[in-house]
Amino acid sequence: MAGAFFSWGRISVLNTSVQELSRWAPARSSKMDFPLYAYIPGRFPHPRTNVDGHSHGKAHPSEGAFDHQNWQKDGRWLYAVDLYNAGFFWESHEYWEALWHSEDHVGPVALLLKALIQTAAAHIKAIDGNLKGVEILAARSDQMFADLKKEGHELLLGLSLDDFRLRRNNWFAHVLQEDSLNAALFPFVHLNQNGG
Repeated sequence: MAGAFFSWGRISVLNTSVQELSRWAPARSSKMDFPLYAYIPGRFPHPRTNVDGHSHGKAHPSEGAFDHQNWQKDGRWLYAVDLYNAGFFWESHEYWEALWHSEDHVGPVALLLKALIQTAAAHIKAIDGNLKGVEILAARSDQMFADLKKEGHELLLGLSLDDFRLRRNNWFAHVLQEDSLNAALFPFVHLNQNGG
């Protein structure tokens, strides 16, 4: 399965099919299979609580130690990035949240994970057409990226924070203006395998 993008509430992604979006997505970093569907509340069975859910009866992502100095080897981080880049926002949120818990919710890595969690949640709100929810979550997560910048962080877990922040802010500005969206502008998480 290449990805899960179709439309964002009342906003259509210009000329975008799953194959078109996957054309712009970075190469995958993990080998784990994607779920059968991207969970959107109210549209699909809840992945864990519904017996028809894609993760019903499966273990939750591990909250074990996260060696963020060796993030390139952590399958949870890499899989979460792949899920996000393919449009599985709830699922990426679940993995990032497990890593956030492993960081005890403190420090720059925890703040980045929380910003990514809220970014993923903003995408879910956009798909659902809840523009107020997008506005709130996008603003909260943007403040987290601003705080990381104030602390002098430019690259964390292989992610260029300024570049990602700029692209996500541009994307959410278009979403909030209900503009047509071009998949090439989507704020994918691009990892620099040599840094951060």
